Amino acid sequence: MRLAVPLLLFLPALAAAQMSGNSRDIVDLYSKDSAVVHMDRSNFYRLLHGQHHVWAVEFYNSWCGKCQRYAPTWLRVAQETANWRPVVRVGAINCIRPEHLATCRAHGVSTFPHFRFFRPLAQEGDIGEAKNHTDQLPDMLDLIVDFATDVQRETPQPTWPDLQPMTGSLSEFLSSPEPLHALVVEGSANSSVGRQVALDLSVHRQRLLVARTVLPPLGLRPTETARPLLVTFRDGQPQTELVSRDGLPPRKLFSDALRRALGVTDSEQPPDGPRTARTDGQAPAPAAEPGRGTAVSAGDAVLHDLQSFLEHRHNVTGEEIQHHLEAARHPLPPHRRWQGCRGSQPRYRGYPCGLWSVLHAATVGAHRAESGGHVSVLPAVHGYVKHFFSCQYCSQHFQEMSAREGLFDVTHTNEAMVWLWRAHNIVNKRLAGDATEDPKHPKVQFPTQTQCLACFSGPGEHSETEVAAFLQRFYGSATMKLDGLTPPGEASKAAGMGQPPAVFIGVMAVLLYINY
Repeated sequence: MRLAVPLLLFLPALAAAQMSGNSRDIVDLYSKDSAVVHMDRSNFYRLLHGQHHVWAVEFYNSWCGKCQRYAPTWLRVAQETANWRPVVRVGAINCIRPEHLATCRAHGVSTFPHFRFFRPLAQEGDIGEAKNHTDQLPDMLDLIVDFATDVQRETPQPTWPDLQPMTGSLSEFLSSPEPLHALVVEGSANSSVGRQVALDLSVHRQRLLVARTVLPPLGLRPTETARPLLVTFRDGQPQTELVSRDGLPPRKLFSDALRRALGVTDSEQPPDGPRTARTDGQAPAPAAEPGRGTAVSAGDAVLHDLQSFLEHRHNVTGEEIQHHLEAARHPLPPHRRWQGCRGSQPRYRGYPCGLWSVLHAATVGAHRAESGGHVSVLPAVHGYVKHFFSCQYCSQHFQEMSAREGLFDVTHTNEAMVWLWRAHNIVNKRLAGDATEDPKHPKVQFPTQTQCLACFSGPGEHSETEVAAFLQRFYGSATMKLDGLTPPGEASKAAGMGQPPAVFIGVMAVLLYINY
């Protein structure tokens, strides 16, 4: 049976689905004592269900570069909303942990980072509302404020401050029993300053009433004309008018002024400088060439079992595939730690490096099996990245690059090897110096002169003919280190030198799975 290439390229995505408890190389992006609430299998539903506040939850994958880059922003969101806890809590769950897979799948999570907001009194089966995140902190805060405002508009929340615009008269506002009143004149219907100030002081709502309005109400003639404007009243009498004249954020200026008026400090704000990521110690990775790994003879049997299971099925869920792999006649082998793609810390390299290695080995294997014919595995690579690669940001970049660099114009296997090499160097150049780069393994143009002097036709210029020959040597079966995973007598069969390209890709996919 000749297995379909797209099916085999799908197998790396199943790594998390079949992990057998080896989680020592998985590091969460948020420490358990940070402002972001650490959610896991033991507390997720307990924290979420039956609460009287909103939850803003990030579902992330700790090897996803976009998730790593976004972690400082989500941490800032949690810090900025620390005093909003009567109304909003900010949490995160790491979906790459095998024990969290079912939870993330139940909430419709397929790409990362993924954000869902949950209404108060959420119950079993409530999957929340998906939200498109933004890299800008103020926009993300506004997104949360707007969600809480909509919730309150639809269902009054008696324990929350009033986030709706003031509708009554000034005298009605001042007749409430709180000793201190604060009115934020925003000047724009789109402003969230008044609501953020109300949320900042929400724990003091028995002593302070905050309201917001676009224009000054009848009976109030402020001397200040700038907006937004804070007007405070004590015992019904105007006390102060405050506007931001020195470029200070109005929210901070107003909230700090109201805390001083109440004689309180910002005691609930977490200390500065919480950790954005856990950096559990790990010995540096051994000096290993990228692209070299292990191969297992069980790969063919696993893939044939999976092919038979999927045959004649038009739809299949991830849970069904997971259950099949767990009960399969030829189950996937136990996980082992990364070898060639091991990073200097658990957060570096790993899966993305392993996937690139699989793809390079796939193009080399297809070239050898088809003797350099008119076959290209690149459409299968594109299909996997487009439909199954869970880092949406990375997938979009790859699709854009594929269109720009003519992936679908490649028809020969030797061209496919070079195209993928060129694409990988484009990505390396874009990510060089990025926060996700392993300092022990910088993203350089590959191969270097040390690895292949003949590959250079001039300063900084590669000879594609020599590069193609180098790729065949570097990603060929002769360079794969079995490291005791396969009995010596089965090494050549596991490497798949003479097998059809689809089977070769499948063996390499299992290789990636084992080293996850």
